[in-house]
Amino acid sequence: MLPAVLFLLPTSARAQDAWAAAAAAQAVQQSNQAAAQAAQQANQQAMQAAQQANQQALQNAQQQAAMSTPTPVPGSHGYGPADKPRFYPSSGKYTGPTSVTIKDSAPKANIFYTLDGTQPNTSSARYTGPILVSSTSQLKAIANSPIYSPSKVATAKYVIK
Repeated sequence: MLPAVLFLLPTSARAQDAWAAAAAAQAVQQSNQAAAQAAQQANQQAMQAAQQANQQALQNAQQQAAMSTPTPVPGSHGYGPADKPRFYPSSGKYTGPTSVTIKDSAPKANIFYTLDGTQPNTSSARYTGPILVSSTSQLKAIANSPIYSPSKVATAKYVIK
């Protein structure tokens, strides 16, 4: 009987080694799964944190833009008034009829003017080219642009002798 016991002991030791190796492999596999799950959770948390940070940055940028961007004037088409028109030549005394050019820097601006000193508006004469001033006149003009609200009134007096 003794030889049978000796034969079983090595087999049993091999079985234990195999079982231990299988248990170790299973433990490694479980450990790897746990690490993968932890990494996935950490990745999801990092993505959520990044999304929250992006949303906060966007909100901050929008608030900054709102504070730094000029506020449109109520009823305007854009940001504040257009620059006042400029007259060439400037107001003064002239010995004969004078051709006056009106210019404005506002993009796509329409210029409206009067020659009798009344306040111009968008129903006044629209400037399309040089105006011949042949008698003493007070020229007033405004610029109206789709981007800006109407300008302040520009005034020039031309005395013709």
